[in-house]
Amino acid sequence: MMSVPRRIGMATVVAAHWRNSIEYESLEELGLSRSQFEHFLTFQYCMAIADRNIRRHAGPREVASVVAEDVPDMRRFLKAVPRILREFPRNVRPEHMRRTSKDDEAGYSTQSGELRVTRIRNSVHFVEKAEDPLVQVADACAYGFRRFFAGEKFGAEFVDAILGDHRMVAHFASPIGMECWWPNRQAT
Repeated sequence: MMSVPRRIGMATVVAAHWRNSIEYESLEELGLSRSQFEHFLTFQYCMAIADRNIRRHAGPREVASVVAEDVPDMRRFLKAVPRILREFPRNVRPEHMRRTSKDDEAGYSTQSGELRVTRIRNSVHFVEKAEDPLVQVADACAYGFRRFFAGEKFGAEFVDAILGDHRMVAHFASPIGMECWWPNRQAT
């Protein structure tokens, strides 16, 4: 099941936020627990990276809709993400980005720290996992990545099934990592 996106040529967006890797203030004011806030941030990263991929590779009029697993405690927060990233885009400064082999080869940072949404519709559609096969595939892939990043048994094999080679995520490390891969395309 984890290899389905690669086998059918579907893009895979991954964002990993290591738990408790960053100290946050004022979470109580937001009404979120630490784990909920980290889920909220990771959802933002995935959406921004997916939008960047659409801007780079899709036709000029193509847009996307987001379908997410319905987690009732998170619904109102995740629903706001497209609007937040559209109205308040962020830029990660180059000194806060982990250097990649592409950066080393070029002699400068080739990465964009831009986190924004322009090509994803404002509405997020929530479905029960049992109702949507693509949400089930996404959940299986998330499970494989989580095991890999945690150094757990079969993690490397799972990511090999998902991406074709687990070394593609070798640069992911605490506190945060995010990327988009398309089969037969280089990471973008």
